[in-house]
Amino acid sequence: MVSRRLSGIGLMAMATLLAVLGGWILPNSNPVQAAATVRYVALGGNCGGTITLCYSTIQAAVDAAQAGDEIRIAAGAYTGVNNQGGKPQVVYIAKSLTLRGGYTTANWTIPNPAVNVTEINAQVMGRAAYITGADSVVTLTGLRFTYGDANGLGGHAPTTYENYDAGGGIYIDQATVTLNDCRVSDGAAPSGGYGGGLYIRNGTLTADRVLWHTNQAGHGGAAYLYRTTTHIAGSTFQNNSTTTMNGDGPALTVSGGAFTLSGSTLASNTAVEKAPFSGALDVNADPFLIENSVISGTVYSTGAALRGVGTLQGNTIQANQYGGVRIGDSKITLVNNEVLYNGTGGAYVEAGVYVSGVWNATVYLVGNHIHHNRHLYASATGGGVYVDPADEGWVTLSRNLIEENTAGKSEWLPDDGYGGGVYINGNRVTLEGNLIRNNTAIGFLDPLDNPQGGRGGGVYIRGNPILRNNVIAGNHATYSGSGIYVHGSAPELYHNTIAQNAGDDDATGLYVAEASSTERAQPKLWNTIIVSQTVGIYAKGDVIKNIVNADSILWYGNTDNTGGTGTFFLSNEYTGDPLFVAPPNGDYHIVPGSAAIDQGVSTSVTNDMDGEPRFGVPDLGADEYWAPGALKHVYLPLTMRQ
Repeated sequence: MVSRRLSGIGLMAMATLLAVLGGWILPNSNPVQAAATVRYVALGGNCGGTITLCYSTIQAAVDAAQAGDEIRIAAGAYTGVNNQGGKPQVVYIAKSLTLRGGYTTANWTIPNPAVNVTEINAQVMGRAAYITGADSVVTLTGLRFTYGDANGLGGHAPTTYENYDAGGGIYIDQATVTLNDCRVSDGAAPSGGYGGGLYIRNGTLTADRVLWHTNQAGHGGAAYLYRTTTHIAGSTFQNNSTTTMNGDGPALTVSGGAFTLSGSTLASNTAVEKAPFSGALDVNADPFLIENSVISGTVYSTGAALRGVGTLQGNTIQANQYGGVRIGDSKITLVNNEVLYNGTGGAYVEAGVYVSGVWNATVYLVGNHIHHNRHLYASATGGGVYVDPADEGWVTLSRNLIEENTAGKSEWLPDDGYGGGVYINGNRVTLEGNLIRNNTAIGFLDPLDNPQGGRGGGVYIRGNPILRNNVIAGNHATYSGSGIYVHGSAPELYHNTIAQNAGDDDATGLYVAEASSTERAQPKLWNTIIVSQTVGIYAKGDVIKNIVNADSILWYGNTDNTGGTGTFFLSNEYTGDPLFVAPPNGDYHIVPGSAAIDQGVSTSVTNDMDGEPRFGVPDLGADEYWAPGALKHVYLPLTMRQ
C-alpha cells in the first residue's frame, strides 16, 4: 500500500517544486517587502558627500521613487511648476511616500526645519502640491507650502454641473495625508473658490503642529475639508480670510465627514464683510469634537458655527466680533467652555433648522462660563445666550454660569436690549441649575417717550420653557423685569431663587406682560424664593388680565411682594430670611435657620442645583439644605396636613 502521508521534508520539497514550475505561492506565505529607499533633494542637484540618489527637484525624486520610499529635502526654496495630471503644481504625488524637509547637505540625519527652511513655493503659478489616489498614503514633515493659487484649476465639484476652484496651496483627492510641523501660507482660491491653503475631498487628513497663515478663499480661507476624516492637533490658524459675501470659515470649513480639533488656536481670521451666520471655524460634520482650543479675534464673523453631531468641550471662545458660538441643524453638546467678550452675544443657539429631512435638534449647554459678552445692535436679544428651538427640537442649559453679559446699548445711536443673560423664544427649552447673575438689558425712550428694550435683565421669555433650580440674581433692566421678563407666555418655574435684581424704573424680580390683546402671560411657580427687589412679582393688566399662579413662595426684603393690576393666585406664602451663604460671591446656598427649609410642596423635581436629592418636605429655592447626618421630614400631602 502506498502511504498517503508525506514527511515535513517532502512537503517542503513539493512546495518548492510547484513554486518553481508554476509561480505558485503558499496561501499563508508573506512575501518579503523591499526595504524603503531614501532619496535626497538639494538645489542644484549637489547633495554632498557620497550621496548618490540625489535630485535637483522634488518632482524628480518623486517620479523616481517607489511606493513607500522616503525623500529628504535640503533647505531652500523649490519653485517651478510642472503639468503632471493636467494641472500646474510644483509637486505632483500619486503614490505612497514620505517627504521630509529641514536638512542640509552636510547633515542628512537630523532635520531642523525651523532653521533649515524647506519651502515649496508655487509663485502663484499653480498649486504648491497636488496629492491624489485612494491608495496613496503620504506624510509631509517640516515643509512650507507657499504662494499656491488655484485660480482656474477647478477641483470642488459638489454636483455634476458645478466645478469650483479649490486648494491653492495643497490639493488632496481621496488620499490619506499627514502633515507634521508644516506651514501653509499665502495660498489662494478665488472669490468663489474653496480652501485657500488646503482642500481635501473624500480622504483622510491628520495635521499636527501646522501653521496656517494668511491664506484666503471664498470659502474656507485656510482649509476646506469636504467629506473627509480629519484630525487636527496643536495647530494655529491665523490671519486667514474669506473673500466673498457671507463666505463661510475664514479659518476653516468642514463640510461632511468626521472631524476632530484639539489643542489648537484660531486667531484674527477675517470675513470680507458681515457674515454673522458663519464662523471662523465653520463645521457641519458627524461626528465632531472640538476641544481645548482657543477661537479669538474673528472679524466680521462668529467664532464657531456648528451643525451636525458633536461636542465643543473645554475651549476658550473670546472677542469674536459677531458672537462666540452659533448652533443650528444640530445634536450638539457644549460643555465646560469659556465664552467671553464676544460681540452680538456669547452663545447663539438657533436649533431645529431643517436638515436631512428631519426636524430634530437637541442641544445641551452644560457647565459653561458665559460672561462679558455684548449684543449691541438693533433689537439686541440675548447678551449671553439666545435660544430659539423648533417644535421638534429641545435645548437644555444646565449648570452654566452666565454673568456680566449685556443686551442693548445706551450710547450714540442707542439700541433696545432684551434678555441680558438669556433670551428664550420657544417652548422646548429647559434651564436647570444655572447661576444667571449681574447681566443687563438696556433700553431707551423713543421720540414719543415710549420705552424701547430694557426688558429681562437676567432672562427674557417668549415661549413656555421650564426653569428648575436656577439662581437669577443681581441682574439689571432699564425698564422692566430685571430678573425675569415673561412676554405673553406660560413658563413653568420650579425651585428657583430670584434675588436682588435691580432696575431704573421698576426693579422687579419677575415681570409679567401680555404679548397682544389675545396673548396673555400666565407663568406658574412652585417652591420659589423671591427676595430683595422693589417689586417681587409685577403683573400687568392694562389690556388683558395676566395671571400668576404660585404655590409655596418665600418673600423677604421686597418693598412690595406683588404689584400691577394683573391677577394673582398665591398659596402657601411665607416670609423670612433665606440666609444665603454669600450673595456677593454668587453663593446662594442656604444655611441652618433659613426660612426656606422644609416649606415646599412636592413636585417632579428630585434634585437641587448641585444634584443633591430632594425628598421629604423639600426646601424652597434652588438649594436643598442637608445638615450632616440629619433626616428630612416626611412630606405629607395637603389633604393630610393639620
